[in-house]
Amino acid sequence: MTQSNIRVDAMCIKAIMRPDIRVYAMCNKAMIRPDIRVYAMCNKAMIRPDIRVYAMCNKAMIRPDIRVYAMCNKAMIRPDIRVYAMCNKAMIRPDIRVYAMCNKAMIRPDIRVYAMCNKAMIRPDIRVYAMCNKAMIRPDIRVNAMCNKAMIRPAHCHQRFVAY
Repeated sequence: MTQSNIRVDAMCIKAIMRPDIRVYAMCNKAMIRPDIRVYAMCNKAMIRPDIRVYAMCNKAMIRPDIRVYAMCNKAMIRPDIRVYAMCNKAMIRPDIRVYAMCNKAMIRPDIRVYAMCNKAMIRPDIRVYAMCNKAMIRPDIRVNAMCNKAMIRPAHCHQRFVAY
C-alpha cells in the first residue's frame, strides 16, 4: 500500500489503523467503519456513514445535510459552508472553507486550512501544515501529521503514518 493511496492513514490516538481509506478515524471513541472517507472526527456524536464527515466536534447539533457541520466546541454553527470552524477560540468567518483548526495560532483566511495544531510554527504556504500537537513539522506533504504521537513520513515515502 503506497502513500499515494491514502491521504492520512490515521488521525486518532486509539483506533484500528487501516490504509484502505483516506482517513480512517479522527476520534478517540467511535465505532470505526472503513466504508466512508471519514467516519467520525468527534468524541460523542451519533455516527452515521451516509455523509463524508458527520461531525468533528464534541457538542453540536449534528445534521447530515452538509459535508462537515462543525469541527469545534463552541461556535455558532451554520450549515451554509463546508466547514464553519474547527477551533475553540477564533474569530469565525464563513468566507473560507476552513478558517482555523487550532487553539492558539495567528488566523489568516487566505489559505484553506491554516493550522490544525496547538503548538507549531505556522506557515500558510501549504494546505494543511500540521494537525498534531508534538511533531516535527515539514511543509513538503499535504498533511504532515494529524495525531499526537506519530512517526512523520513525507508524501514520497511508500509507508503509512504510524500512530502510537
